[in-house]
Formats: sequence, C-alpha cells, structure tokens
Amino acid sequence: YNLPFRKMLDGKKILVTGGTGSFGKQFIGTVLDRYEPDKLIVFSRDKLKQFQMQETFPYEPGGPMIRYFIGDIRDLRRLRFAMEGVDEVISFLPHFILHEIKTGDL
Repeated sequence: YNLPFRKMLDGKKILVTGGTGSFGKQFIGTVLDRYEPDKLIVFSRDKLKQFQMQETFPYEPGGPMIRYFIGDIRDLRRLRFAMEGVDEVISFLPHFILHEIKTGDL
C-alpha cells in the first residue's frame, strides 16, 4: 500500500476527529485493513455513533488499541487532553468548523 501513508500510520498513535462520520468510518476501516497503527483514537461528540462504531470495530487482541473519546473540537482543553501522546491527527470536520477555528470565530 501507499508508502507515505504507511510511514505516517504504522506504529503510530492516531487521533481521528470527526471519526464517527461517513468519511471517518471509512478511514478507520481502511486503516484497520491496510496499516498497523499502535493506537486509534476516535474523537467525536456523538455517543450513539461511537457505540455503533465500537460494535463495528471492536478491539481485537493483537490489533491496534482503539479508544473512543467523547468531545467537541471547540473544547480546546478536552481536545488537548485527547491529543496527549498522539503522533498524527487526521481531521474529518466540516469545512465551516475548520474556518471558524482558523479565524477565531468560535
């Protein structure tokens, strides 16, 4: 598979924001199928979707640790806490939220 992605994902602790959305779920599935991360952290504010993802992508012994983390990216303290020890952050957030973060309009 793609060597740059392999270097970015294999053996790494990865935080996925917006991880319970359609793109996030597809990304998580692809990563679990093709790469060997050390840990995946799915960060989202939707408890029901996180529960459903736990059913779809349960932790398997010998596989990467998967952590489901409830939080909102607008809560910077919670986001910083989720990012502790993380090697890569992958974001699947709507464009308008990213714009608000960049411009300080939150």
